[in-house]
Amino acid sequence: VGLVAAAVVSLPATLGWLRRRWPVVVAAAAILLVVVATSPIGGRIRSAVDFTEGTARGRIDEWQVAAAVAVNHPVTGVGFEGYRIAFAEGVDADYERRYTRVTMPDRAHSGPLDVAVATGIPGMAIYLAGAVYLVWVAVAAVRTRRPALVGLGAAGVAYMAQQLFLFPVAEVDPVFWLVAGIVIGAVGRGRRLEWAPPKGAWIGALVLAAAALVAGALNVAADHRAARAADHLVRGDSAAALRAADAAISLRPDSIRYRLLAGAVAAAGETSGGYMVALDRIDGALTISPRDPILLAEHASIALRLAQAERDPRQLRKATAEWEALVARDPVHARYRLELGNAYALGGDGASAETQWLTAAQLAPGSIAPRVNLALLYISADRIEEARAELATIAAIDPASPELVRLRELLDG
Repeated sequence: VGLVAAAVVSLPATLGWLRRRWPVVVAAAAILLVVVATSPIGGRIRSAVDFTEGTARGRIDEWQVAAAVAVNHPVTGVGFEGYRIAFAEGVDADYERRYTRVTMPDRAHSGPLDVAVATGIPGMAIYLAGAVYLVWVAVAAVRTRRPALVGLGAAGVAYMAQQLFLFPVAEVDPVFWLVAGIVIGAVGRGRRLEWAPPKGAWIGALVLAAAALVAGALNVAADHRAARAADHLVRGDSAAALRAADAAISLRPDSIRYRLLAGAVAAAGETSGGYMVALDRIDGALTISPRDPILLAEHASIALRLAQAERDPRQLRKATAEWEALVARDPVHARYRLELGNAYALGGDGASAETQWLTAAQLAPGSIAPRVNLALLYISADRIEEARAELATIAAIDPASPELVRLRELLDG
């Protein structure tokens, strides 16, 4: 889409050149069509116009969720990096069945919508006004027929067009804004403003630059510690892995990523002590981001595993309450329903567990996990026909699943 927009905008400045070299243009277009048709690019393009199953359908569904979140927070938005926290507000059962939440979306796949979600409708209006102005300036740059300005103007239009289908990217946007500034400076009209920083301002700038350098260096060092923790965990040295993860936390105590990593490392040993350490690390992350759904789900999951390991009714009640709160907040989340059913089953409430697992199975039709739990429940309750029906469904979803062998042995036994 961006290339097409750039071609359309730059056509008045390049039409004469194209006419004089039409054989070369035709040959290049033919080669391009062959490359597109015989490479993965062709499949990507076909997917982009497939509104039933392709990336176009995915984008539209993502935009519907983001629009619903933006409508719920029209004035101030949800703040930067707040979308994954508010994401559940816009999700319905159809979205969950089609995509699940294995990967938690944290950005709206459209520049205007992403800005609207983060800053509210007023922020999106300012963003769109700026975009319209930049497109107008870019067209003016193309009209100058100066090759450099034609290229920069067309590039600016291409970037603004593709932003309709992708969120702003921190590593790319600064380059775009630099280009936009060059184009505005070259062809923009109006009164030119000049500003001189006050004396001594360089000291503040130097302090900020030094702080940014230190923060960046600490982040790199923390990432190295995190990678070392993962390596130790693969080798089976959980103690060294936890020390490395905690070292990463000490370097960047403001980051939830390293605390989440430390929690996963501590829980990997599957011991009561490890689970308690893991809960401590995730509690630290929750003090930084108390409503983060990834942290809340991980905390509830480890709390349930701790209750199972210790067979502690009080701990089980706490873990069950955590999953109940997550389900109340996001009732169409298949994993939440599955885990709440597990908590109920662990507490001996088979009827409530069955309800949750049936809902999870409806929300995640491609997953066998709730079906396996239902089959085990039906076998233990001597509900043989229902158990056989679940086995048939599991076989249709994943005929090579090792769970099928185990379930059939239990059923025949």
